[in-house]
Amino acid sequence: MIGNSSFLFKWVTRALVYSALGFVLFVFARNRSERALTEHLWECEVATPERSSSYLDSGDWRKQCAIRTVQCIKDRSGFFTALFLSETKAMSFLAPVTPCKYIGKWRSIRPDGEYDVELARDGHFSAEPAPGYSGRTAQGRWSVVGTSIQWVYDQPFEPRRPDTNPIVDEQGGEFVLIEESGARTLFRLMQRGNAHCED
Repeated sequence: MIGNSSFLFKWVTRALVYSALGFVLFVFARNRSERALTEHLWECEVATPERSSSYLDSGDWRKQCAIRTVQCIKDRSGFFTALFLSETKAMSFLAPVTPCKYIGKWRSIRPDGEYDVELARDGHFSAEPAPGYSGRTAQGRWSVVGTSIQWVYDQPFEPRRPDTNPIVDEQGGEFVLIEESGARTLFRLMQRGNAHCED
């Protein structure tokens, strides 16, 4: 009886150890795949042509470019990184969903400061401190993913993984984003985008 208990204990212990190691490897590979998405993007991305109104509404063209770019990123990544690279996340990043109602210039308002943020139809954004406030400028890419806005920054001092903020309290000309810290950022429309836009 004692021998059987000892045998069972060893197998349970091994199972727990292997499960823990597997979880650690999974988390590492998943995080590494998110970093690979931005690390290899700039060398893989297809050059963007002149952004005419026909280009901005050409979803098929953007999708084909995104597919080629995702494949390039996988080719330049390690086996496990490529295995865990989420094509859904990559496609939302490279072929962004940018609804017309968000295109334009916004004032983002938080207790610690305010920024003027421009959201472009092609998925790029720029942000700078509002008049009377100090801080760093920022630029990168944005996309609506489900009921959230996902941001990826160009700057090396910002997180390289996508930053996803749920959208709440949306009403005419205003919406609120929930930050990772739980803080709430109010976005107030300053100017609608003037690019041709039809959802």
